[in-house]
Amino acid sequence: MAQQKLDTFNMETRFDGLIKLLAEGLYSEKDIFVRELIQNAHDSIIRRKEDEPNLAGRIDVNFDTAKQTISFMDNGIGMDEQDIRTFLSVIGSTGTGTARQSGIRLSHELIGQFGIGMLSAFVVADKVYVDTLKTNTNRAFEWRNSGSEECQLYSSDRTAVGSQITVFLRDDFTFFLTDKKLREIIIRYCDFISVPIYLNGSGPINAVDAPWNRVYSSPEAERAAYSDFINRRFTDYALDVFPITISGPFQAKGILYISDRHVADINTGGLLDIFIRRMLVKQKDTSLLPTWAKFIRGVIDSPDLKPTAARDNIQSSDKSFEYIREKLGETIVKRLTYLAKNQPDRFRTINEWHHYHLKGMAYFHDEFFNAVADLLLFDTNRGMMSLKDYLPKNEPLRDGRAPLYFFAYHDSAAQYYRMADAKGLTVINAGDRFDEEVLGKYADKFSNKVALQQFDVLGDGVLFEPLPEEEASRYTSLEQEFVFILNRSGLNVQVEAKKFLPANIPAAIVESPRNKAEENL
Repeated sequence: MAQQKLDTFNMETRFDGLIKLLAEGLYSEKDIFVRELIQNAHDSIIRRKEDEPNLAGRIDVNFDTAKQTISFMDNGIGMDEQDIRTFLSVIGSTGTGTARQSGIRLSHELIGQFGIGMLSAFVVADKVYVDTLKTNTNRAFEWRNSGSEECQLYSSDRTAVGSQITVFLRDDFTFFLTDKKLREIIIRYCDFISVPIYLNGSGPINAVDAPWNRVYSSPEAERAAYSDFINRRFTDYALDVFPITISGPFQAKGILYISDRHVADINTGGLLDIFIRRMLVKQKDTSLLPTWAKFIRGVIDSPDLKPTAARDNIQSSDKSFEYIREKLGETIVKRLTYLAKNQPDRFRTINEWHHYHLKGMAYFHDEFFNAVADLLLFDTNRGMMSLKDYLPKNEPLRDGRAPLYFFAYHDSAAQYYRMADAKGLTVINAGDRFDEEVLGKYADKFSNKVALQQFDVLGDGVLFEPLPEEEASRYTSLEQEFVFILNRSGLNVQVEAKKFLPANIPAAIVESPRNKAEENL
């Protein structure tokens, strides 16, 4: 039976229901409305500058504790009645987003993407007023909404081009009405937007230009500015600070640093504050840095990363995400390589501070291992050294490969070092976590040129020497007694007497409870 079409009609949006959705799910942070309304003001100014390039844009944020209001005022392009009906009064519609979707060429500085930013105000507000006058018009309007489907449009006596959005806070959100609170929110989200922001007439309170967008008189001044920025924005100490510049099909700039904060878990990630077109979208993100970059922190700004609808996260499925992630990894490896070659003292400090994660990263991630394996530092009887520097220290084996002599017991380090010194050998103390694993991986990868040699079980010609036949016979009965006693205890062992020189160094290693526990772990 053929179906009969009965009617065609539009879906309806219940505004009250959408407000509840925003409050409970879409926006994770209640202070997001400050960022969204400043972004609207910023984009309005940039749109006006397309026709008036010499315009001195300005955003004013003012609060009134008595009236429980926060206002956001700009001297941007403003709105006429058609704009108000098309964009301001239609959920999901935005001037910037609509123009971008239509293929209109827009300034790269424009931030807007989704037409829901204005609605963020209703998460904290009873009502919102918008007072506006568009360029090249002489009629101003005031739009009012109290969080319902119905909105009112009034005439206005405004004479200055631009807009003022006034948010009337509910009683449970009056804690926003302080200079300290608003200043902290504005700087966190909007520090780098290109328009100066004033708070109750004071300012500008934002930096306007990020450190990576400034011109410096010297490399020293640039490095000082980067370090100062990191020290002001973050609470931990930076062992090393370096800039990020990513070009190609997708772009990003920023500053990364190696933190002095020990990371407790090998499964944790590095932390990034992510800006998109100078506006903070995600703080302390753990997804954009490579998984092996555990102790990296920093800030990046990209015009190409794609935000989610609420702009509190980035879309990891977009091509820009994988590209920038890969380039961040390349930059970090390049920096570590530079430090190893040109600033060995700093690289040594980083190794000592982040031994666990540097070697854990190398063990679990082939990409990182391939880049830095030769540079990783190990403790030896001749001091800290990289594997690249270690390999020539000992005589090659009979097959021509370089030996990697190691032991894995911290408590016995002093004695092993004495034994190695006596034999003129350089031995690695692989008693820290991941030391032995990384050495094994290195030996497997380069099996044609290196051989892993466990120092405490080395045979003839290295640590121990065979006894002459006439001397060996003197120890036969002792060897047999050892075998009898040990095998009677359920062990299956072989016993053979060897010679070790010099005689004043004891070659027998007594296993401690700690050694046994380490081995079991």
